[in-house]
Amino acid sequence: MTLQHELTTLPKDAITILRYISQHRGKPLSIEQIQNGTNLSDRALSKGIKRLVTRYFMSMDEARFYHIMPKGEQAIELLMNDASLLGSDDEQVNTIPFALAAVLPRQVSPNKPVRWLLGVNPASAEQLTYPAELFFRMSAENGNIHPTQVTLHVSPQKSEDFTELTLVAGNAPVRVQIEAYQMLDMDEPNMAGGMYFDVEVGTGNSEMRAVYTTIRLL
Repeated sequence: MTLQHELTTLPKDAITILRYISQHRGKPLSIEQIQNGTNLSDRALSKGIKRLVTRYFMSMDEARFYHIMPKGEQAIELLMNDASLLGSDDEQVNTIPFALAAVLPRQVSPNKPVRWLLGVNPASAEQLTYPAELFFRMSAENGNIHPTQVTLHVSPQKSEDFTELTLVAGNAPVRVQIEAYQMLDMDEPNMAGGMYFDVEVGTGNSEMRAVYTTIRLL
């Protein structure tokens, strides 16, 4: 996702804060200064600042003063050159649902590598209008997964992607956990969702199953 597109997903209150900060670049600002300069309500100010901090546009020091970060500096330059970037009116940011699926045997034998698939595809008719890089982190209780981190890519031209992984189970049932992130501009991760599921351990069963959840992309 480009920084310009990310700005359109921010609440209007966050855009208002960024525009105010652009008038005081290089100076740390207190929350009182920001509120007095923007005339935002306590709720709107809190929501806007939280979004800017969690998206790495701003940071807060130990004295509770806010500083603009490099990503925020780039955003301010875009805002100064494009007055049409107003942010979103939605209380909740509009997201696009994608199905995250793991396909693997219903039962595996202990200490034997088993290949399985992890993939994503659209979960609705709504389509991406930009490329998205998805980062997944895997872990297993009572087992090992290789690799533990993978990256998939989707775009308007490529609506689905998958990769192959390996699972080695111990002697007890395995619990697999998957965390999904969407990589934003400047390689900032945004949590998109995740899931966990259990895998039985026994003599091995070739019957395959698919485990699904929905992740949400900006």
